[in-house]
Amino acid sequence: MPWAEILTAILFYLPFLLTVVFGIFALTIGILAIFSGTVAILLLAAYGSYAIARDTGALEICIEKCKAVWSYLSHDIERNIQESFLLKDLEKLPSGPALYLCHPHGLIGYSWMLHFCYGISPWPTTKQKPIVAIHSILFRLPIVRDVLEQFRCIEAKEETIKRYLNQGKSVAIVTGGIEEMQYNGDTTIKIILKKRKGYARIAKDCKVPIVPMFTVGENELFPSEAFWLWKGIQRVVYRWTGIHVPLPTWKSMKSWGSIIKTPLGTPVETFVLGVIETQEKNELHIRNECVEKYKDFFVTKKLNATVIA
Repeated sequence: MPWAEILTAILFYLPFLLTVVFGIFALTIGILAIFSGTVAILLLAAYGSYAIARDTGALEICIEKCKAVWSYLSHDIERNIQESFLLKDLEKLPSGPALYLCHPHGLIGYSWMLHFCYGISPWPTTKQKPIVAIHSILFRLPIVRDVLEQFRCIEAKEETIKRYLNQGKSVAIVTGGIEEMQYNGDTTIKIILKKRKGYARIAKDCKVPIVPMFTVGENELFPSEAFWLWKGIQRVVYRWTGIHVPLPTWKSMKSWGSIIKTPLGTPVETFVLGVIETQEKNELHIRNECVEKYKDFFVTKKLNATVIA
């Protein structure tokens, strides 16, 4: 009977098939084990070298040397970046310490990193340049942490920000945080400010003014991928982990590629909106004043931008 023949064939070939399957499985596990072991050894060696360099002070020297080499090799590129990312209304900057509010976050936050960390733009010598508070998760990565500290970055924690403000230093925060990255697009600008409460409390407690700032042009030149499937994945990842994974578009990559040869046709401009004093005001009043400052700026510049939350 056909069923008897089929059953006989299965029983006859089953040991052979199981041997092949388990053999392939064992070979795969072996390859993965060798690969994982090799990667682990390389990581341990790299971390050991990093630890030695950090403890002996060689890491700082290495970073400075890299900066010098980059400056020498990329003089034209650096000049193109300087002409492409501009700071406006610097006369409105306060002379003392302040808490800077930065919007929008953008794809990665190019403008804030270039202006405050890399120092690509001239800053008035009589004004205090802020250090930048960024997501704490980046400071959990050993090598990344030291590099960020060399570029004047601190953890975006309330106690850390307060400590630096109380030391008389200015601090810049991207108020919308990672959540604001989800609204990065090339046609509209959406910022998150109303529901943020910590910045008003920090400024009031540390007795420093607030300086709202806004970048025009970065979202349009460097949009993130808006494909619906990728957006769905981003929302799920953000809901589970609190992390937003940006994906640049072809337009974003072309914009950066063009800077190698020539400055951007339309520069990305970062504006200082003014100074908001925080003393003798409650936190709600401070937040409302900040929101109104941004809304007035949107109307003045005729921007398709809104404060959504």
